[in-house]
Amino acid sequence: MNQTANILLVDDDPIFLAVTEAMIGALGAHRVTTAANGDEGLKALVECAEPFDFIFLDLNMPRMDGLAFLRSAANLGFGGGVIISSGEVQSVLRSARLMGEMLGIRVLGALNKPVTASAIAALITPRSPVARHREPTPQNAVSSCTLDMLELVPFYQTQHDARDGTICGLEALIRAKDPDGQIHGPAKLFSLIHAHPELVRTTMTIASKVMDDMKAWQTEGILCRTAVNLDASTAEDPSVVSALIELARERGLRPELICFELTETALPKDMTRLMEGLARLRIAGFEVSLDDYGTGGSNFELLRLCPFTEVKLDGAVVRAAVTESVSSRFIGSTVATAREMGIRVVAEGIETEAQLDLVCRAEVDAIQGYLFSMPVADIRRLLQERHGHDARRAG
Repeated sequence: MNQTANILLVDDDPIFLAVTEAMIGALGAHRVTTAANGDEGLKALVECAEPFDFIFLDLNMPRMDGLAFLRSAANLGFGGGVIISSGEVQSVLRSARLMGEMLGIRVLGALNKPVTASAIAALITPRSPVARHREPTPQNAVSSCTLDMLELVPFYQTQHDARDGTICGLEALIRAKDPDGQIHGPAKLFSLIHAHPELVRTTMTIASKVMDDMKAWQTEGILCRTAVNLDASTAEDPSVVSALIELARERGLRPELICFELTETALPKDMTRLMEGLARLRIAGFEVSLDDYGTGGSNFELLRLCPFTEVKLDGAVVRAAVTESVSSRFIGSTVATAREMGIRVVAEGIETEAQLDLVCRAEVDAIQGYLFSMPVADIRRLLQERHGHDARRAG
């Protein structure tokens, strides 16, 4: 390993702390801080001069246990990766991992004790996320900002062919910029949307900005397939579907290069209308994708009823599959089902070599992950490099 990480070990077992610190030291020049309980770990998290990239966390500790620590770390805005290391039964490890993810913590895995050097190495790799401390947004700041005060800014995440790693597409990830210049994620944006007309207006604004970028890339000869999120409650609105088709037509964009990813902030009121809307997009030549498959309402019934061209395995399922046989088998069955239906499978949220190896062995078609999210200027540079490489290879 050639990437230095800042690591915090939180465990009340001194032998575990000593052995794990030695294992990590043998993997590279990493900085390791140890804490004998949750209180000490939280203190280290608050006082650290440089944000921690990874936290190894025990669950059963006196005073503050690992579950309370997870909640406190989320409140502090911890943005690195957590690895749960515990002797608890699998059902407890799974619940702790899911709880952390619901709190916004990126749980990279759950390791049974005693942990091994190879298991640690599989999670702490150059592909793993370098921590970015998420400054917690004060609640009064959230409530004082209105939807009209936010500027919607497209960021883009590259999708890569699972066989050779080449860029095969983009997904537009919308971000909201407030009057102070702070960039917020979709949770902040959608917390300010309270009525269907507001959601429709936001959807059209996002689609317009993304398609404007696509038109510019088309002029430069570097356009590639791009995905835009589409909430289920807007996909069942005939006027929205017609407007999206018109947006692409006005910009001269080939519909097969646009994929609408079905997401859910609320379940569709009328499944037949949703089926009609997605079918109309397909008839017009667009692709449609079922996002977050394996969680929430993104289930087999939707996949069975609607004319999807793609299904996206949720990142939480991918992370769980590294240590959970049930999740691993779910990925395998999803790939097999997709092959039968003639649609592609994308695994998202890829952050570690172990996750990458797992989904590639499952033979998914494409991969994407948090490390590849970037603003439009950086994406343009990548697309130019990709176009130049393709032109040289063709020559």
